[in-house]
Amino acid sequence: MMMLRGETLRDTNLNHLFSLEFKDEGTTRCPVFVMMIMGGKTNQEQHKLYSGIIRHKNVQTCAFGAVGFFLFHRFHVQGETFPDFSKNENWFDIKLARGRSLNKPVSYNTQLNSVNNAFAAVGINSVKKTHSGRQAGAREAEMAGFSHDHIRRVGRWNSEKLFKDFRKIKAAFGFLAHLSPHLCLFKKKIFPMVEEWQQNMQEDSSCQTICGEGFLKLLVELRNIILQDAVFFKQLVPDHEIFSHEVFQCEEFTTFAEELNRTINSTTPPAEVEIQRVVPEINSRISDLSSQIQSLYRASGSNNAVSNEVIEAISSNVVKKMEEKFGNALGIYTQPLSSISATANIAANTATSTRRRGRR
Repeated sequence: MMMLRGETLRDTNLNHLFSLEFKDEGTTRCPVFVMMIMGGKTNQEQHKLYSGIIRHKNVQTCAFGAVGFFLFHRFHVQGETFPDFSKNENWFDIKLARGRSLNKPVSYNTQLNSVNNAFAAVGINSVKKTHSGRQAGAREAEMAGFSHDHIRRVGRWNSEKLFKDFRKIKAAFGFLAHLSPHLCLFKKKIFPMVEEWQQNMQEDSSCQTICGEGFLKLLVELRNIILQDAVFFKQLVPDHEIFSHEVFQCEEFTTFAEELNRTINSTTPPAEVEIQRVVPEINSRISDLSSQIQSLYRASGSNNAVSNEVIEAISSNVVKKMEEKFGNALGIYTQPLSSISATANIAANTATSTRRRGRR
């Protein structure tokens, strides 16, 4: 869930959206949906901030997939003209949450009514309406074990902290999307103009923009997500107008849906995959603990040898418990586990060096 204010969503343009990918994160790809935020209540100077998400394991609460279905509905069901990327002025002002025209945002009252209708449909009572994502996102992060400092910062990164803090997202909402649709021609029925514009950008330098390439890359990622999630949503709401589209009525989609359901029902995640899922979360928790202990030590200004012993004990105990649980499978993951141990010892080393400086 993206912790956004209502006005942030209304002010977002299509050129603020792009996709990137976690590198070396295990046996499966891990794409990230990123939104650039240029304004807002807490960003009056209009610095470039970023909010990001990866896929949620529950398709009904996956914001990444929701963006995909929303854009699919606009371009394939409502028949909105695909953006013209030849000039920035042709598409830079197109709103994500558009109103009556492409360049005008949806009004506050329209957004409020939509939220009220959605809450009423599922029986949610909330004082917060258009800001409900911020409250619910913070609560979910707290339940996942994040520190208050990280909850306060989540969803707002400058470019220097973008990749570092994205690991917090992966620890909380990781989804192993290894079931990609294998029919490439079939996938290209969704957002079919993508390849044409990518080719134009390669051949004509006047069309090349970072924003345009990033948005097209996002649409390519959304193809997989839409097809995968549609298998489950079609079972829940088979009469929705989206599923009357030819993409979801063809024989290829029916075959893919059968294969996906059969694979999910028969596949048991191997130990290696489980370790890859657990390691980022452990590393995140220990990193939080180390930061808190360092802050407390610096604030106290005293020679506290206990913090050194506590962190060393935590480090050795975590590795020991992982070895007991996963056995030999840990052999191929010695580097991640070593990094966890190293992360946990940062506070201890800092405390030791601080005491030495104090004596000098």
